[in-house]
Amino acid sequence: DLWSEDLKGQISIPDITVTAGPLMLYVASEYAGQEIAKDNGEKAFEAMTALKPNVVKTYAKSSDLANMFQSGEISVAVVADFAVDIIKGAAEGVTYVVPESGTYANFNTVNIPKDTKNKELALAFVNYRISADSQKVKALSLNEGPVNQEVVLTGEEVGNKTYGEIAERAKPVDFTMINENMANWVDQWNRTMNN
Repeated sequence: DLWSEDLKGQISIPDITVTAGPLMLYVASEYAGQEIAKDNGEKAFEAMTALKPNVVKTYAKSSDLANMFQSGEISVAVVADFAVDIIKGAAEGVTYVVPESGTYANFNTVNIPKDTKNKELALAFVNYRISADSQKVKALSLNEGPVNQEVVLTGEEVGNKTYGEIAERAKPVDFTMINENMANWVDQWNRTMNN
């Protein structure tokens, strides 16, 4: 439990402006017992205020986290799975834990511009990118959980990826709602967490 008094001054969380930042508000909203979309994050920020004594600092880069773990500045962090290998490479004894309640799904996307002149080539690239062969390579080299269900990873290959049982309990994120609230959230975050 990130809000435990036992973790006072021991954790780092993502800054609101990085990939996992808005997801931290989802975690806080869940802790507060409120669906984030129902109050646009109001209860989440109340929970963030309660969490603040436990937070050493927010981070903007996973390399910052690696340094904080390595120096002993923190003992716990909220982090996206893609950054875990960087942290483990810098600090011994770090364990990646996904809460039983689940994680939040964040997807890398490949998009084709509406008026592209090379639509067939663009579609071929998308098909290549989501092919089983490409997804397996990306899973192993970039630590990305595959979305192609034909990709099979061994227990060792799974490591800290959002895959299998962990992917099954991953919760969706409403990026439209996040984008609509982001300017306000950044302002409120800075007043709450960065002062």
